[in-house]
Parts: sequence; structure tokens; C-alpha cells
Amino acid sequence: MSNLAILGGEPIKKTPFPAWPQYDESERQALMEVLESRIWWRTPGTKTLQFEREFAAYHQAKHGIAVTNGTAALEVVMAALGIYPGDEVIVPALTFAATANVVRHVGARPVFADIISVAEPTLDPYDAAGRLTSRTRAIMPVHYAGFACRMAPIQRLAQERFGPPVAIIEDAAHALGGRGEGNRPLGTIGDAGAFSFFSNKNLVTGEGGAVAATDPKLAERIRSLRSHGLTSQTWTRHSGGGSGYDVLAPGLNYRPTEITAALGLAQLAKFDAMQARRRRLHELYCEGFRPCEDVLIPFTPEGACDPAAIAQNASAQTTQSAYHIFPILLPGERVRDYVAGELRRRGIQTSHHYGPLHTMTAYRDGAGRLPKCEEFAARELTLPLHPKMSDNDVFVVVDAVIDSLKSQCVRERLS
Repeated sequence: MSNLAILGGEPIKKTPFPAWPQYDESERQALMEVLESRIWWRTPGTKTLQFEREFAAYHQAKHGIAVTNGTAALEVVMAALGIYPGDEVIVPALTFAATANVVRHVGARPVFADIISVAEPTLDPYDAAGRLTSRTRAIMPVHYAGFACRMAPIQRLAQERFGPPVAIIEDAAHALGGRGEGNRPLGTIGDAGAFSFFSNKNLVTGEGGAVAATDPKLAERIRSLRSHGLTSQTWTRHSGGGSGYDVLAPGLNYRPTEITAALGLAQLAKFDAMQARRRRLHELYCEGFRPCEDVLIPFTPEGACDPAAIAQNASAQTTQSAYHIFPILLPGERVRDYVAGELRRRGIQTSHHYGPLHTMTAYRDGAGRLPKCEEFAARELTLPLHPKMSDNDVFVVVDAVIDSLKSQCVRERLS
């Protein structure tokens, strides 16, 4: 065992990982084209409209609507579906705050449900079924880490519920490029899917987001609500489409810029290549951790670190993950925190996805315990994963995790 950094040793990773997001000449040219056109503010402009078409085509969706960010995508969908104060929306407790925040922002109540298991940390349809009431208006599954939720039972739950219709809003912030049952792109299975293009996502525009929708009436309401509820768009009026407009509903300004659309087009052109690299890095991680019983990989049978098992399990739920992040489960919170600290001292950045949302100050209002979510959150550590990483970067991280776990075992025996 090497001399760990926490014990005075030298950091293994002496040079930083490649920065993410990355750009090349395609992004530079796309930005310069917009800057030189001087059409930055007219929305949706020609670049935005082109991005919406290409985004929709990539996802086999009838409508793609670009917005300012992923949170805006969720909120504008909820507003377009007519979710109001007094309504309830079922969300998984294992998610980023935005998923529940948008429910509160439209005046509705988020109802937290548990995950299926620590090996499959997505919304448990059966736990959600027990939380349905006459006030439930939507279910918001989150495709955690880029792996598909079990959408078929969620759809049955929404369809068979007696009472007002229950919409399905897919939080697909992690899921761009992923596919679910029937090879359907994630984010196109429910009534609408909300995507994020934040700086740590698979497709990056700095800030940005989009909605995928099938129903033309819903898509039209979303387009109107993202632009103050107007009946016509800025670009339409300035390109000779008439100067008047009506306000159909009190919308907000969630309009994207031509700059973010230009970046999105450049990224979309090379997206498949970036996704292939993510998948390869994911496989390398799994191969590296296979001998280590203390590291469990979610979305594999019993957390097995076996690429063949991953493929077999994935085929049952999703034919293709988006491979957005690489979460691992360690034996407990104390071990997780120790390993995270040691990796940080070695120059390796980690993160945590996520703290249980139902235990946060804003949401401690009667959710009760959700034991599987709480266990997962206590054990989870997110390791670096993005397309600019080298194979050796993965080997360095794997070695550092295993070395740190050995050191933790020695410390516990001596204490």
C-alpha cells in the first residue's frame, strides 16, 4: 500500500484532469457567426429555431422547445399542464433541489417517494402508488445518472388512477442520449421531458435547457409561456410577421439566446462521439473495480462490477444509458467521507449526488423516513467522468479509491 496523501504522502494526481466543458473550433466559429450577425437578442432567432428542430429530430420528438435552463424547462411544463396551488406532484427524494423547487414555485406540493433500491436508485413505482391522492396531478421520474426509470409501471400508475388525469413529466437533466424501454429516447416517454445544458451536463451551453413534447397543443402552450404568455414571438414580429400580440396567460421570460443555441448546435454535431467516450470510460471504471468487494456500482445486478452484467441489466430497463455521472456505493458514510477526503488530497475531485431532499430544511414537512434513499445518500460518492478524460485518468482514480479503502481498513483495525 502506498503512503497516502492524508498520511503525508505525495498526491498521485499531480496534474489536473482535463477541464470540462471543452470546446474546439466548431464552437468558436458558431459563436463568431452569431456575434458578427449582431442578432443576439431576437428570440427565438434562426439559430434557436434550427437547434429546436435538430434537438427534436435527435430525440425523435415532434416538438423541441429551447429555454433558459433545465429548471425553467420543468417549471414551464408544469405551468403548461395547469398544475396549480393545492395540487400534488410525486417526486423521488433522490434528486437535485430543482425537481421539487419548481413544484413549490407553481404553488403545488411535492410528495416525496423512495427509490427502488440502492442498486437501482430511481423512483419506486410501488412506493409512489401508495402516495397517490385525489390531489395528485403529476409524477416526475428522474433518470438518475443517465439510467432509465421503470417507465412502464409509472405509466400504468398514471393511466389507471381513478380521478383527474395524472401527467408524467420526465426530469431528463441527466439523460440526454439515453434510451429506455422500446429503444425510446429518455425524455420522450411521458407527457414531456425536461433537459439541462448546464456546464456539467453531457451537452453544454453554459446555461440552457429544452423541453421535448409530443402533443402540439402542449408544445404551443410551452412556447407561449416561455415568452410572457404572448401569442407571437419577438423574432416573428421583427421579421414582418405583424406587430401586435395578445397575452394568453401570465408567463415568464424563459427565452434562450442565439448564443446558447449556436453552442448547442456545435455540441449536438459531435454528441454521439462524446457519448461513445463516456460509455468507454464507464466500462473502464467497472473493469477496474471488479475485484473490489467494497465498491458497489448501481444499475448492475447486486452492484456487480461486471460490464457484461451491466449490459444484461441495462437491456431489461434501458438499451442505452446516457452515462452522465459515475456513482459508486461504499460501505458506509464514514468510509465514504474518508475516501472522498483522501481523493481530494490526491488532487482528484469527487462530488455527491445527492443528499436526501426530504431531509432538507425547506422540505422537512412530514415526508417521514425514506430508508432506501437515505442509505444510498449516505454511501454514494460520484467519481469524475467526462469525455476528455484519458484511460489512465480512470486507472488513477480506481487505484486511489482502492488504496484509500485499504488504508481505512487498517485504521479501523488499529483503532
